[in-house]
Amino acid sequence: MNQNKSTAIHLRFKRAFTLIELLVVISIISLLIAILLPALQKARMAGRAAQCLSAQRQICITTNAYLGDYKNQFPVANPSNSNHRWEVLLAEQYRMGREIFYCPEDVKRKVSDWDTDNRYISMGYNIEGLGYNGGGNYNPFTGSNQGTFSARLDEIIKPGNTLVLLDAYKPQSTGTANQRDRGYYVAVPHSSLWADFLPRARHDGVNVVFIDGHANRMILEDVVQQDNPTAPVAINKYKIWSPVY
Repeated sequence: MNQNKSTAIHLRFKRAFTLIELLVVISIISLLIAILLPALQKARMAGRAAQCLSAQRQICITTNAYLGDYKNQFPVANPSNSNHRWEVLLAEQYRMGREIFYCPEDVKRKVSDWDTDNRYISMGYNIEGLGYNGGGNYNPFTGSNQGTFSARLDEIIKPGNTLVLLDAYKPQSTGTANQRDRGYYVAVPHSSLWADFLPRARHDGVNVVFIDGHANRMILEDVVQQDNPTAPVAINKYKIWSPVY
């Protein structure tokens, strides 16, 4: 009898000890998750940022292929024929997958939107520095007001310091409800130059790629910094946007 009682007490202690161990293990696992989860999220974001930067670099390489095919003339970002916008030209003529134009960190990205409106991609072209269609804009080389402008590669003073494209978006203040805060296909450093399609700090910084093909992540303030405020042509006030500095 006493032996059975002793055995029962022993089993109860054993079960209690096992439960305590389980609770300790659960607590340790919860603590580890709390510690590791932010690091894992940061690593995931870094991976997406690198993927986006790589895509921009590939688009720049394709743009340089376009230059070779079109006598060093940069594409016009927004021609009157929407089928000839810069991203459409590259996608169709060089068989680029549409996915490359959509950054994984662009939370409103929808590759399926391409068929209805391919302006809302994640990366904006340097429209005023390289090629535009629209009255009221000024040629950065001549200062003349002309409806259409397209830079030539041999005109660019510093290809390694002139933007081709970068993370861009259309802010909340513009467009219809389903257009706001989405990536956009062109960009300017300040809305006073054209409209509200601006650089976007999507990765704790702005992914940018330059004409010579090198890519980088820059602080937003540096991307939109006005370096030469007295320049007569607005885009030339911003050195990394201007083809003449």
